[in-house]
Amino acid sequence: MAALEAAAYILVSGVKLASHADSSSGMLTDVIMCTYELIDKCTKEIEKKDKQMRDQALALIIKEAKKSVFDGWTDWRYNLLKSGICLCDEKSAKKLEKVLDTLLEISREDYFPEYTKKEDLIVRYLLHRHLYGKKNTQKELYQNISLNELRIIAIKDAMEDKNYDEAEKLCLEKANEEETWHYRSSNPEDWNNMLYDIYKTASNTEKQIAQAKNCY
Repeated sequence: MAALEAAAYILVSGVKLASHADSSSGMLTDVIMCTYELIDKCTKEIEKKDKQMRDQALALIIKEAKKSVFDGWTDWRYNLLKSGICLCDEKSAKKLEKVLDTLLEISREDYFPEYTKKEDLIVRYLLHRHLYGKKNTQKELYQNISLNELRIIAIKDAMEDKNYDEAEKLCLEKANEEETWHYRSSNPEDWNNMLYDIYKTASNTEKQIAQAKNCY
């Protein structure tokens, strides 16, 4: 808990700085990203503890995420809420969903409310998946398959189930879109890189070779 409290303090301080300080070097963003990693490590450990501690940690995360310092930094706010998902049971999850409801309502006054709606859908799905499992939330996942983050989860699920045709289909739908013409070789979640991994895992040598030519 002490480590989580310290990490949350550093995160909030960093976000506050991001609104005012010159962070063009990228160092501030690096610190913030490292802080999220530390918060995730803390919550994963606290997840193993008793309910009182889990609820205490979740309350801390919710309290920090609600702070106005995150206004305008939507992804950072929702990233923090994501880290609290592992602490939830069905009862405490209602507190998290109540916060999501409030944030979604407030976002209707934003210039780009659809961005908050996207983050909201992702967090809610991850929460439901945590509570009820991937099989019981598959319908919800595919209802929002247009979101890249959820499509990637669906691809990984299909790979885990050795349903390589489904993984390929989900990946090709994005890889063939005109907007994805630029190839990010260093990104393992680039659609072309994921396609290569699908063919490699499926031992489909012919398609693997063809995809390697697309990538390199």
